[in-house]
Formats: sequence, C-alpha cells, structure tokens
Amino acid sequence: MTLCDHRRRFLQHGIAAAMLERTLASAKQAGLFSPERSQIVDSFLIHGGAAVQDTYTLIRKGIVRVLAVARMHELDGPLSAVLKRTDYHQPGKPRIDWDDAEARRQLLQALVDDASALVAAARALAKVPEDLKAMVDLLERVATQDIERDPDGTVRLKQGVAKDRVISVVDPEMRHGHKTASNRADGYKAHLMTGGEGHRLVTAVAVTPANAPDDARLEAMLDDQERHGHRPAEVLGDQAYFDVERARRQAEKGTLIVAKAPRRRTGRALSKEAFALDADAGTLTCPAGQTVRFDPGRLQHHKGFVVSFAAEACGACPLKARCTPAAARQVTIHPYEVELRQARAYQRTPAFRERYRLRARIERIVRQLKTHGARKARYWGRIKVRFQLLLAAINHNIKEVMAAGPPVGVVGPA
Repeated sequence: MTLCDHRRRFLQHGIAAAMLERTLASAKQAGLFSPERSQIVDSFLIHGGAAVQDTYTLIRKGIVRVLAVARMHELDGPLSAVLKRTDYHQPGKPRIDWDDAEARRQLLQALVDDASALVAAARALAKVPEDLKAMVDLLERVATQDIERDPDGTVRLKQGVAKDRVISVVDPEMRHGHKTASNRADGYKAHLMTGGEGHRLVTAVAVTPANAPDDARLEAMLDDQERHGHRPAEVLGDQAYFDVERARRQAEKGTLIVAKAPRRRTGRALSKEAFALDADAGTLTCPAGQTVRFDPGRLQHHKGFVVSFAAEACGACPLKARCTPAAARQVTIHPYEVELRQARAYQRTPAFRERYRLRARIERIVRQLKTHGARKARYWGRIKVRFQLLLAAINHNIKEVMAAGPPVGVVGPA
C-alpha cells in the first residue's frame, strides 16, 4: 500500500517528469549539451501488462466488471435481473464444447444478448455513476466491435480485425501494434527524443496505444521542451516523421525537422521523377520530350491531381515499353509534389547523408531503455506506462551524467 501511495503521488504531481528535467539540468551543468541543440526522435513498442483477450472473454469479462462496479453502488440487483446466463460468477471460460461450432455460436449469441440487455438496463437507471457509465460504455464497445448482426438478431464474428480494436477489458487502452511485419506487440508505443553531446541523453518521452503513428507525439514533445527552455534547433527522424505542413509549423518556431521523404514506388514504368516538373510554368515533360500543361495554381491548393499524356504521342513513343502498358501514361501529382522532389534531391547529397547518419545514435539509447525495463509494461494504463518509461529514462540519464564526471569547474576530493 505504501508503494502504491507513493506512485499515486508521483503521478498526481508530475514528480517523475520533474526528475527527468533535473537530470537534464545536471547534464547541462556537466557540459553534456552541445551548442548546436540537435536531437533525434524515434519510437518503439512496449508489450502490455495485461493479457490479450478473445471476443468471448472480452464480452464476458465486460459483463462481470459492469456487475462488480454496480455492486459497489448497490445497483447490481436490477441489472442482474436482465441477464439470461447465470454463470458470470464462475471463474474461467464457460463450460462448453469449444470444438463444436454450433456451441460457440450459441454462446456468442447469449453473451451479446446479455451485454446488450445490460447496457440498456444500466442506461435506463435514474442516475448512473461515472465509473459505472465508463464500464457500460466499454462493454458496449467490446460487444459490438467484432460482431455482425443479421436482421433477425442472429450474431456472428466479423472477418478481420476491427479498427482500433480493444484487446483487453483489464487494460482498455492497450492496442495491437507493429513497427514492421515481424516487429509486433500488443500494448503501447514509446516515443522518445535524445539530445546533448553525442545525442546520449533522453530529453522527452511520451506513450500512446501501440497502433498510434510513430510521429503522433512529436509536436507535443517539442512544445513540452519549449516550456522547459530546451527546444531543439534540429530534429532527426526516419521516414515516419516526414510531413511538409508540420515541418513548416516547426520551422516557424525555430526547429528544423530532417526526415527522409517517402520512397518512390518502383516498378516496370519509368519513375514519376523522370518527368520534369516546372511548377511555375505548369508543365510536365516526359523523358521523350512530350509536354503537358496544367494550371500551376493547382499546386498551391495542396490537392492531388492527375496529368494525362496524349494516347497518340504515347503510342508512337520509343520509350513506351519502359513507360506504361496502357494506351497513354498518366502521372499523379502529389499534393506536395514540389516539396517531395526537393527533399528527395537533397537526400541524394553528401551533406544530407553525413547529417542523417547521426540518427542511428538513438538506437543505442532505445536498447538501453529496454534493458532498464521499458520493453514490458509492469502497470495497466497509459499514464502508468509513461511513468515506467520516465523512470527508465531517468535511470539512463543519471548514468550518463555520472559517467561524465563532476561538473565543469568542480574539483573532486583529493
């Protein structure tokens, strides 16, 4: 109980975040921040602390939790009366033949019907406490996200996985997530920024459900650093952090975001980049010299459009076999076509490659945070998982400051 009370106070008063700022202040005193104020951003998956539940378990546990919360408010009597099944007090899964498809269908029907009746009964109460309302909303969600219902009321499981699917009623904020086809996790995604000399210090952290985009918290972390007086002048990130509009917003605030533009699609056809674009004149010229005109004002509205070449010209073109199997070539102009071409051209320069290779430094920090316990959540809920990530970051920063020796100008003991 004492540990839980201390953790609650840490969470309520933001003590862990303040401690991270203290480590950065100590790092500055030790001379670990370079004048260029460059930082790196990345993310990694955190395995959730609760078990992933199947549809049957989600609905059944949701019903059990609604009844438990209702019992605390002495409302379980009228709610229990609407249920047809009477085994919700029994531990474990319902005792059916799980190899029998019809038995599974009947169980699913009964669970969904009970969940619907319980939700309706709870919302019909004269006054619904907030904690009960939250559990009822969760029950409604898990009882519908994987379900299809026929006009006659018969239910069945949907094919595929529902978008933003709740995977546990124990920790409803957990989600399915993946960084690559092989790097998957059910739980959360950690977002972090590193800076200082050699990008060796964790400067900001955030946590989202695992299915959130890699760049979901970038601007929030930058704003948080601005409040504490160490907004970076430059941020290095991978392709997930390339966004033209965001780069413009942050440039106005003094931060240059250096990220790789999305790769060009490869295939049999000549690349779109082989077509010369003149944004001012509103022309697109193919490698064979054919030119198509378009309204250059369309590029200013940041809406994509298609430029089509004449079938007669394409039919007689000596490059047609390399260009398109269709009668005529069509080129899709991206809403930020000009900016994408400029970014890709810059990425081919030695200056970009020399600068961008520094981004790999954050991978060492990610490995160390995982070693310090950030890979697996010990708690339930995003707020507590962020607390755990903060502790790992604090531990890492303290080690870096201690390894740097005493602050500049401070003489140690003789």
